[in-house]
Parts: sequence; C-alpha cells; structure tokens
Amino acid sequence: MQESKQNPKPKPKPPKTLGTFQVQSRHGNGPSSTFVHCNSPDPYVPYRSPYKCPVAVNQSLNLHLGLPFNPRNITFVRILCHFLSRIFQCIELYFFQAWESIPLGKRQYVTVKAWSLYLPLHRFLFKNKTAIHQNASYEYHALSTIMYWGRMFPASIPRIRFSLSQLAVWHGANVYPKTSLPVRGVEEVGVGVSRSSGPHQEEDMGGKEQPEPEEEEQNCITVEKVHLDGNDGQQTDTESILDALSQRESNRGISGYYLHNPQAKGKVLFYLYGGAFLGGDAKGNVHYGIKLSQQCNMDVFIPQYGLLPEYHFLDALEDVIRAYVYLIETRRGGIHPKNVILFGISSGGGLMVRLLQRIVKQQQQQQVGKTSKNNNIIEHMNGCDGHEEEENDHHEHEDDFLLQVVPSGAVLMSPFVDYTTPKGSFKEYTVHDLIVNEAVFEEGVPYFATLGNDKARHDESPINRPLAGLPPLCIIVSEHECCYDQNIVLCNRARKEGVKVDLGVWKYMCHVWPVLTAFLPEARSAIDFVCEWIIEHQHVEND
Repeated sequence: MQESKQNPKPKPKPPKTLGTFQVQSRHGNGPSSTFVHCNSPDPYVPYRSPYKCPVAVNQSLNLHLGLPFNPRNITFVRILCHFLSRIFQCIELYFFQAWESIPLGKRQYVTVKAWSLYLPLHRFLFKNKTAIHQNASYEYHALSTIMYWGRMFPASIPRIRFSLSQLAVWHGANVYPKTSLPVRGVEEVGVGVSRSSGPHQEEDMGGKEQPEPEEEEQNCITVEKVHLDGNDGQQTDTESILDALSQRESNRGISGYYLHNPQAKGKVLFYLYGGAFLGGDAKGNVHYGIKLSQQCNMDVFIPQYGLLPEYHFLDALEDVIRAYVYLIETRRGGIHPKNVILFGISSGGGLMVRLLQRIVKQQQQQQVGKTSKNNNIIEHMNGCDGHEEEENDHHEHEDDFLLQVVPSGAVLMSPFVDYTTPKGSFKEYTVHDLIVNEAVFEEGVPYFATLGNDKARHDESPINRPLAGLPPLCIIVSEHECCYDQNIVLCNRARKEGVKVDLGVWKYMCHVWPVLTAFLPEARSAIDFVCEWIIEHQHVEND
C-alpha cells in the first residue's frame, strides 16, 4: 500500500474522441485560446444559465468598443457617415482599381507590416478594453477597434465584393500556416498563367509564364484555371449524374481553380467560399486554398458560382452541382467520391449541405427505382434468357455507382443554413459581429425574398431538410457570432438523424474568424482543428 503511494500511477489524459471537453490551443495562452470540442451523439446545449438567449448574452458583453453609447443611434454621426459614404462612392471604383493594380506581394507586405506596427500600439493604449469580452486575445481587441466602424457605412454590393476579394492579401506565404512548398501558377500580382482545361486555350491573368520542368512539378503546388463551356466534359451518351442531380435547366459552364499537390495521392478538397450569396470569388480564395492543400496533403478544387442579384439563389446550387459532377465524373478520369472531402465557408457551407442532401435524395430514389425494376426483371426473366436486359443496363449502372457513395466528410465553417426570417443570434449578434454587422444585415436580408415566400424559404433552407445519410460533419462556430443558433440546430438535428458530427465552439469570435489567421491566434487554432479533422477523415484506400 505504501509502495503504491510512493509511486502513484499518472492519471491518463482523456482522449480527444470522447464527449465534450476543453481543448487547449497551441496558439496563445489566454482564456480565448481554449475551445469546446464536442463529438458526443447527444444534443449540444447552446445557452447555459444565466444567459439563456442571445439578448441576455448581449447584456453581458462589452458592446460598442466599451463606449457608453451606440454610435449608430446618434443622428449626427449617422448623417456624417452617410455623407462621407456618398463622397467615397464617387471615387471608390478608382480606389479599388488602384489598389488591385499593386502587385499582390506588395499588398501582402504592407498589410502585415501595418498590422505589426498597429498591434503593439493598440495594446499599449487600449489593452483589452474594446472587444466584446476582456478574455478575447489582444489581437481580437485590436481587430475589433478597426472593423467595428464598418457598420457605420452602407454595405453596398461592390464594397462587399471588394472586401471579400482581399482574402488573398491576408494569406501571404509567411502567414500561418506558412506556405513551404513552392507554388506554380500564382504570380506576385495574383493568380497567374492558367492551364488548358478542355478545349480552351491558356488565358493570361496578368503574370509571367512559368517554366514547366517535370522535376519542379513533383515538389510544388500547381494552380490551374478551370474553364468549361456548357456541357464540355460532361457525359452525354447516357443519363449522366448531372441529369440525375440537377433540377434546373442551365447551359452555364464550369469555372474556378484547381490546386494540384503532388503529395495528394488522389485526395481532393472541394472548397466553396462564402459571402452571403452576394460576394466572394474563387480567385480570392486561392491563397487560402493553397495553405489548406499543403496542411492536408490534398488537391483543392475551388469552383465559381453565380451570385445575387445577377443570378438566382438556385443558380448557385446548380453551379455547385455541375462542379461536383465535373470533379467525380470528368476530372482526371473522375475522382471517386470517397476521395473527396467538402469544405464550405458560411453560405458555401449551406450549399455543401444542400449538395449532400441532393445526393442522398437521389440515392433514395434510385433505391426505390431499382427495387421496382428488379421485380420487373424477375418477371421478364421467367420467360426469356435475360442477358440482353443485363447488357442494356450496364451503362446505366456505371452512372448510378458514383451516386451510391457520398464524399468522406464535410467541413462547415460557420455555415449559413437558415434562409427564413432572421431571428435569435442571427438578428441580435449583428450589433457586435465584425463580419455580419448591422450594415451587412440591412443590405443582405432583403435578398432573402428572391427565394419566395416564407414557406419557400423554409423549404429551401438546408436546416429544414432531411439530414439522414449525410457523411461525417465537422462544424466550427463561435458562440458569439450571428450563425451560432442555426449551427447548433443543424448539429443537433443531424445527430438525431444518425449523422456523426464533430462540433468545435469558440468564444467571443466573429463570423468565419478562421480565415483571419494573419491576425488572430484563435483563427490559427481553428484552422489546425479543421486540418486535423480533414486528415483523420481522408479515405485510406485510393479507389
């Protein structure tokens, strides 16, 4: 007995695969570097006493940079900001063009250098007094002081699109996670020379043409521009997967960027950017995609999809379906769905859920059709040999096979999955969310009407459609962002219908904060969490 006291056995640490627990981040050592990882099949409780609703949560937070008033409620301030906005509107197009004309490498350097000078100054002057909670990192306090004022100016669609296109500026080679592999096809000015992908010739995007020795391709990530018109690359001799999944006639082509990592071994990350269906583009997400490609050892395909108001919401979904079909049916002879993991940011996350729901629904319809058809075949074979019937079905089964398999998993970063009238966190948290602020909310919500009446928006929302049959999901969300409520509902409904869900919950962060790795330690811990999940869920065999 005494011997056991002298040599006590160390208590084993709980494994990362059990229940709900706190995970200490490898970035930073403050309270906000700790997050909750829950992979229990039980429902996740979104609000705990004494804060049982978003309104109560807001009352506990440090709103408006710690000011004793809301600047938006002061008439003079709002009039002044609208006046300045009108003046800037006259020159903003020229400003955007001038900024874009600067080589990307220089814009990246200026951004990182300015942040490195600003951060210690802000820490000295304001410490941790401006973000919604003192336990947020100093970096988040500094970022809040800058981004808070965006809500004071109208968020027009050109401004939203310009802001989202700057994602590449925040993800230079030295920004975490550092890009260690050389990259071909990306020039200092942006995405450079494209490669032919179909019947089209290479298109110059502003950079110099790169040499193409085979030995260099073995140790670098190659960026390829994808551009197909209409049905180029799609099967037409049989009933294709596109015909099975699509519910909207369209002759739109497929465009985007394919990032090839020589260490990928056939694994592909199918990446959809966000932007509330109003902004975002494939080109602006290439540099973030490069970092994911390197961290996960996967190819990355980033397709472009149509945005409001030029296109309908359902056009975006059809564009995503066409891109997915191209990936599994045509790209390099077809990528097996088991070698594909989906990755969606905000509205892109919602589109990923709808894509999976469309695949699962088609599987169910095929199963019903096969049962009926098999009965007919049995009856037919009672009076004939049956070999002719089997031969006629051969090509149809080849197409059906790929629809019988869903991708290996899906990462949903703050997914936007509820298109009904805003409520709960989506409405209340705009007062402090740095991304979906009041100005963005006021600009974007009216476009919900393009989906139709209340019932139509309810029916089109991924959160209100069947979730059974979906692959494993990884949902990452902030407890204090606008999409928090709908993400927790999505998680709990998916678990109830038998879907395995890993839920990562951070505190005090804004919407889609993981894309801000250049600035926030919380973003770095989130992207590490995501990449570890992706690596764990890659299909082992290269089918």
